[in-house]
Amino acid sequence: MATHPIPLTPENLLQVLQAAASNDQSILQLASKQLQSWETTPGYWSLLQDAYLDQSLEKNVRWMSIITLKYGVDRFWRKAATNAISKNERTRIRSRLLDSVNEPDNKLALQNAVIVGKVARNEYPLDWPDIFSRLLDIIRTSAPPPDQSQLLPNQQPSVLRLQRSLSLLLHVVKELCTGRIPRIRSNLQTASPELFRVIAGIYVQYVEHWKHGVENKSHSDEWVNERLHISLSCLKVLRRLLVSGFEFANRSDEIKQFWTITNEQWTSFINMTNAEVPDLNKVLIFKHIVGLGKLYLDLSKGQPAAFALMPDVLTVLHNYWQVANNYGDSLANGSRAGLGKQSKKNGGVLTLELATRFMELLVTKYFILRQDDLEAWEEDPETWAITWDDQTESWEYMIRPCAEKLFADLAMNFKKDLAQPIVNVFNNVATLDNHDVLLKDSVYNAVGLVPAILEPHLDFNIFLQNVLANEVQITQPDYRILRHRIPILIGQWVFVNIDVQHRSTIYQITQHLLNKSDPLNDLCVRITAAKSLKCSIDEWQFDINSFLPFVDDIFDQLMLLIDEVEETATKMSLVDVIGLIAERMSHNIAPYAHRVISILPPLWEATGEEHLFKQSILAILTKIVSAMKDSSLKYQEMVVNLIRFSVSPENGLQTFLLEDALELWDAAVTSTPADNAAPLLELVPLLIPCLESDTALTRRVLEVIEGYILLAPREMLNSYALTLFNIFGGMLGKGLKHDAAEVITDAMELMIRTASAVQGEEGMKALGQAMVSSGVARKLFEGVYTTWEAHQTTGPNKKYPEIDVQVLTAYFRVLSRVILGSLEVFEGLVGYISSLGVNEKRVEAWLMEEWFSHFGNIGNPRSRKLNALALTKLLELDQEWILVQMQDLMTVWTDVVQELVEENRDNLVYDIHPESIDPTSAESKRRRELTATDPVHTIHIVEWIRHYLLQAQNKHGAEGFKHKCIDNVDKDILADFMKLKIF
Repeated sequence: MATHPIPLTPENLLQVLQAAASNDQSILQLASKQLQSWETTPGYWSLLQDAYLDQSLEKNVRWMSIITLKYGVDRFWRKAATNAISKNERTRIRSRLLDSVNEPDNKLALQNAVIVGKVARNEYPLDWPDIFSRLLDIIRTSAPPPDQSQLLPNQQPSVLRLQRSLSLLLHVVKELCTGRIPRIRSNLQTASPELFRVIAGIYVQYVEHWKHGVENKSHSDEWVNERLHISLSCLKVLRRLLVSGFEFANRSDEIKQFWTITNEQWTSFINMTNAEVPDLNKVLIFKHIVGLGKLYLDLSKGQPAAFALMPDVLTVLHNYWQVANNYGDSLANGSRAGLGKQSKKNGGVLTLELATRFMELLVTKYFILRQDDLEAWEEDPETWAITWDDQTESWEYMIRPCAEKLFADLAMNFKKDLAQPIVNVFNNVATLDNHDVLLKDSVYNAVGLVPAILEPHLDFNIFLQNVLANEVQITQPDYRILRHRIPILIGQWVFVNIDVQHRSTIYQITQHLLNKSDPLNDLCVRITAAKSLKCSIDEWQFDINSFLPFVDDIFDQLMLLIDEVEETATKMSLVDVIGLIAERMSHNIAPYAHRVISILPPLWEATGEEHLFKQSILAILTKIVSAMKDSSLKYQEMVVNLIRFSVSPENGLQTFLLEDALELWDAAVTSTPADNAAPLLELVPLLIPCLESDTALTRRVLEVIEGYILLAPREMLNSYALTLFNIFGGMLGKGLKHDAAEVITDAMELMIRTASAVQGEEGMKALGQAMVSSGVARKLFEGVYTTWEAHQTTGPNKKYPEIDVQVLTAYFRVLSRVILGSLEVFEGLVGYISSLGVNEKRVEAWLMEEWFSHFGNIGNPRSRKLNALALTKLLELDQEWILVQMQDLMTVWTDVVQELVEENRDNLVYDIHPESIDPTSAESKRRRELTATDPVHTIHIVEWIRHYLLQAQNKHGAEGFKHKCIDNVDKDILADFMKLKIF
């Protein structure tokens, strides 16, 4: 094929479509590129439709055309889409979409039906209002009298047209049903009554006729088959219309009539499963049974009230109960044989007696392990152990998990009446004399599903000591089944009622079941025991002292088990268990840490590109580092290497590993003493890009950065202050959410506090310059100014602040830290903002006005004191703009002092231990040291106020100070302040 541009013509398009169907990859790629280049060419999509509709063309060409057209409809049909298909071309395509009702090829017809559904979803009813009326016209004219003998569908145009038109209608209805926009659902509900009436009529008519053909053998199997297909298509449409096409399905007389008919049909369909019918047709009959089941299930979920109010709804439930009751064994084995045998009906409502029978049925037929279960266990115990647990998440699609959920629901709704009978059965079965292992497994399963309901009636502690602890030691081969069930049962009950004094028994049982030398402890038993151990450890009553005697052996067995299993999912689950043990043992993990750590590097290498496993390894390492604190330094090299690998863009796994790597990173920085910071500092250049690229992890990245600032303040401030402020400058401003503002300004505060504490005035000057250069200073003052400006407006032209109240609070905290760190730097920032000429009013004037106005919105006592300290320190400048604010200052002082001072003691001075910091970690020590330099926690607010008031008075003299500052203060405000006896 030529590589130069090819004009779009019907002939060229057919050639390219032919090439696109080639098995030669080079030709296929060239053809694909050419088709892609035509996507913006007018007429391209309608020419594709021409090719599809031309039945004289080869099938592969028509297939490529319809598949490509479907792709185009997906991407370019919507008017707002980039390179959208033009209106005229959409109209042309839409006008011919229903021309495929005579398409003989099922696969091609299906693709066209999908396109029709997608177009209808976008264009009904505005641009395609007659879609349903046109389809109904085709359906009505195509439905022949059902008693007319016909040949195969491809030889009878009317039947073919009916099948195709029903398929088109199905996909249109399906698309409209899935629409989330209420308007789409509303449009469907407008058309639904007529659609339902017509399709229900055809369904009933055709079902009756193929039933007659099956029962009397009056027609050929092919004849029956084509009618089965038609009625099945009708049923699929009706199911969706019934659930989504009517707001209250139970209020429609036609639906209630149809419902009654389907109840009767269901019984006859079941009976037909034993009839002498070809397998092809029997499969379609089963699909009718499944279709009716989906109809009942979908309505019960989509419109539960309507389902309950349907006529003879209890008959529906009873029908299913009878099948489950009489043929539970075959159903649980996945067999369809013998569904047609019906027992005589019993009862009409879900009584206690019926609920009891339900539960007996579930326990005795559906919970019992089948032969195929045991064979699958024997064949691949590892896979069986993993998939067995995972089945509970697929209860809607698998028989045993569905039975378990039904059992739990029945027990919950009849708990007052059924709890004791369940316990009675349990007491009869759960004895050491009873060796019916399969029944025991089933009953133990039932008891494990509803522990909270049975707890008042069952002493599980006695059962654990007297029965379970002995049963796991029985060496008969079939007791392997109970060895699998018992740890699961313990894990289900440990959250409800297993006393602390019996926890050692749990660990003894687990230790015994993990022992590989016992032949009954196959892979399945040991994997299950290991996974169930998580429940006993991840529990609020976990007692480390009762667990410690077993740790050595359990760790050894878990390590051996990890080496033995082959599936990645199994290894991950076992690594998670070890990680949880490490987390719960805290510093007690130290003697065992090396054994755990030693398995991680080979596991990391063996996982290759399997990022989920690598995430588990990072998580367990994080738990160990967090638990061991500075004792984890011996593993620092490995930690640094794993972090470097996980966050480096080159390996392609950064997207998957970054979050877990940051957790490990934070743990490492937190636990590392300052003298050992060098290896971690090498990673900082990899941390900065994380802050720029992933907004979802901004908080975590900033927490790591804060840890670095505490770990190595000089290195971080000297090398990265400007870089960080540049990033902060890009984040601050209009639209910033308060939670994001909190984490950003917290980091800025920490940098300012650290610069002041470690580097003094020089450090503050460097930081101030960085704030100016990065635009951070401008963003902070702009936030204050735009808020002040908005507050100056009223009426119809009132403006609203661009930033949230809490964001403004965060801004004022940063400015407060600057003031407390260096008045000279603060004056420099104000001078810089003044030079920008934001407003003819002095910066200090609108800044003070808004600051004092906002003070009442600050709720946190620490923040209130911080702002009060900063505003008070401004008196040192002895400037008119702060001296005239004495009334506002006194208001602030009165509020803060009354809030914080008790018995002449500032409460915050003694609150020097941040609540969420582990006092034994290296970082907590660094935070305490920094807190010891924080004015909020070291300065008595009363002494601070008194100092600056006396300083101002000394500068102006008593009379001058009174005249300049005090005389203009409101008498009530002054009186309240004087009651504090500060001045």
